[in-house]
Amino acid sequence: MSPFFYPIKYVFISKTIMPHFMYRAFGLTIASDFHCQGLPSSSETMSDVTLEVGTIPDFYLGFKNYTVAPGIVFHASPEMLLLCIDKVARYFVSNGNKIIVEPNHNADADLVCLYLYGSAFGALLFQRGVLPLHGSSIVTPKGAVLFVGHSGFGKSTMAGVFHKRGYQILSDDVSAVTSIDDIPHIFPSYPRILLWEDSIAHIGMDSTGLKQAHARENKFQVPVSNSFAEEPSSLHAIYVINPLADVAIEITPLDGFAKIHSLTEHTYRGQFLEGMKLTSRHFSQISAVAAHAHMFRVDRPIDAVRIEEVADCIENNFTNLINGD
Repeated sequence: MSPFFYPIKYVFISKTIMPHFMYRAFGLTIASDFHCQGLPSSSETMSDVTLEVGTIPDFYLGFKNYTVAPGIVFHASPEMLLLCIDKVARYFVSNGNKIIVEPNHNADADLVCLYLYGSAFGALLFQRGVLPLHGSSIVTPKGAVLFVGHSGFGKSTMAGVFHKRGYQILSDDVSAVTSIDDIPHIFPSYPRILLWEDSIAHIGMDSTGLKQAHARENKFQVPVSNSFAEEPSSLHAIYVINPLADVAIEITPLDGFAKIHSLTEHTYRGQFLEGMKLTSRHFSQISAVAAHAHMFRVDRPIDAVRIEEVADCIENNFTNLINGD
């Protein structure tokens, strides 16, 4: 069995429903009873996943409790996960095919969606046997190129630079990796990139008229519908973005344990794995990715002024890989 597919217990993956809205993201057809801003619409009538607004019964709080950060707690079992974001919402993710959203009173709607598209869908992807990596990805002639890194390290900015250069965007922040014929592929997420205002300026774009991601941060939604990939792309290369003070731009190949360590570190919401009893499966998945994809660490100056120069080095690197150099 492919390490990227595991059967989900007690689930009818596809069913006929009469939803208000139908969407397509992460390779899934999503039926929702509320509007999901930014998700691509779908004409399908059969769904893989349903989204509902509702009340989550408190008996689910009997799961083991995990604290991620102040105000962020989750409760997990192998088929269910309850994510509680203080002053935002609770999200009940079950069996890889359903998410119930219970927004807090007067919660910022954009922030509710931000956690839905991120952490809640991250949990759902785990439940479905899909590997979510914390990165942004583009399409090149040889396949998908993925930029991973911690929050604020520049992975979305790098995707924005390549978007401006004419490359198709596959995903931003959460990249869903699954197998097609035993080859890891990245599936399209949704057509937008979240960028800080200074990043937009550094890559020569204009933030005028862009919608703010949410009220808490000076981040903006950059639409990429005109260059958004609609089909999955085989994973070709992964670049681990590593900003450092007073450093020359350097691209270093990774192999063996360094690949495994980096993929573990940059798995999206890897905190969920223990409670969901998925650590063994996760190791099999990242091992398969490590065996297939080229991986590099990119040491770059922390100053974003040189971001175009960093992109030039990365582009030269994966171009050489494409040409067999």
